[in-house]
Amino acid sequence: MARTKGAVGSVTRQKIEDAAVELFAERGFEAVSLREIAEHVGLQVGSLYNHISSKQDLYFDIINKVWIDLLAELHGTVAKQPTPVGQIRYIVKTVVEYHHRKGQKFGLFLKTNRPHLSVAQQDIIQQHEQEYLSRMEAILRQGDEEGVFHVVSYKVTSHVIMAMLLEAIRALSGKSGLNPVEVEAYHSFYVYRIVGASEDICNAALSGKRVSPERAVPLRARRKAPGK
Repeated sequence: MARTKGAVGSVTRQKIEDAAVELFAERGFEAVSLREIAEHVGLQVGSLYNHISSKQDLYFDIINKVWIDLLAELHGTVAKQPTPVGQIRYIVKTVVEYHHRKGQKFGLFLKTNRPHLSVAQQDIIQQHEQEYLSRMEAILRQGDEEGVFHVVSYKVTSHVIMAMLLEAIRALSGKSGLNPVEVEAYHSFYVYRIVGASEDICNAALSGKRVSPERAVPLRARRKAPGK
């Protein structure tokens, strides 16, 4: 744990984390030394230990904070949406906007290398992942029960969506030339496809529109409709 407290210590700690994010993102965890991080913020290596315990703990703290922050935003987003369709769309929106704001920090988060973490630290990250997956499974289950989604496996589909969002958003937000609104629209479209949403819901995602209740007809109702 850092030994320096107070406003000055907090500012210095933030500078250390910012420097570490930049260096880790550019060259990877193993290639960066604590001496380089210290030089980046104008400290001696010995002084660095007033703020951090080790390079491993610094790396974990950065990744852990991203998870905590992202989960808090996702929880607030989902709580504001009454329907599974809206919840899915706003999860995508939140992840895209978070990536756009955090930049390198989110990129480092995506590249989290488990061998660089202790067993206890890996367990904490896994708990965060499970919290995310459990929330997604609950949304998929509700949507499936209401007939607006058609999901074969809640668990597998949740993993697929998480992998697609985290990796594809990073790729598309880089040199693709797409702005955050476009990235959100494309990802919402493909996530809706994955969960078996109707054409109206999928197409509304691409157009950036919200689906009206009368157009979000349950899939089972559509399949049973006469002449359809």
